[in-house]
Amino acid sequence: MNWRLSTKTPCQNSRSNRSNRISEIIPAITRQRGERIEGGREINRTVDLSTLPLYVRAGAILPMGPVPQYTDEKTDGLLALRIDPGADGAFTLYEDDGVSFSYRDGDWMGITMTWDDKDRRLSLRLADGSRMRPPLERRIEGRLAPAEASRTFVFSGKPVETRW
Repeated sequence: MNWRLSTKTPCQNSRSNRSNRISEIIPAITRQRGERIEGGREINRTVDLSTLPLYVRAGAILPMGPVPQYTDEKTDGLLALRIDPGADGAFTLYEDDGVSFSYRDGDWMGITMTWDDKDRRLSLRLADGSRMRPPLERRIEGRLAPAEASRTFVFSGKPVETRW
């Protein structure tokens, strides 16, 4: 995913020199370590080998979960959603069996997630045209950054809403 504001290739967006400082072009509104940074400009910062800058747009919903080792491995662990407040946001999580063309016949699942920043509400529903795939109940933990306040709930195909 590349949403930097530059005509340069992603690897050219960051410039470094021997003083361990880099110059980066960042998106419109971002957060790093909970601090809001106005974007759409170039910033300079000090980095070292243990620092990896990660800039996230306000309103982003970042899914994190068990990492399968192959496409049809069964992973039914907790799915964590990190929500970065500051703007409304939406994301659709897509799944299919990973081995066939059955998605063409409707054998796929999409979970549409929307964040309403004003009401501090996360809503989940099945995407239009999709259906639940096993496991039929998904344990989900929503984490609101930067404080990481969390809510745990189960998604089984019916619309779910939770508020912070």
